[in-house]
Amino acid sequence: MALAIVGELFDRETAKLVQLALEYAPEPPFTAGRPETAPPEVLVKARERGRSARAAREAVVQRVRARNAASA
Repeated sequence: MALAIVGELFDRETAKLVQLALEYAPEPPFTAGRPETAPPEVLVKARERGRSARAAREAVVQRVRARNAASA
């Protein structure tokens, strides 16, 4: 039901992105619960978001490493 609400509040594509991120597929309201069934455009967007999130996390790790090296 939450995915249906996300679809109403935002749009169906956003709901599909959330569904894919959760890999929710037992009785999905959309067919985007797994990479094999997600529409190609949703899969591409999810992967792009994942890359940018990873880059942000790696930047944090680098800053922590630099700070720790400076204080050692």
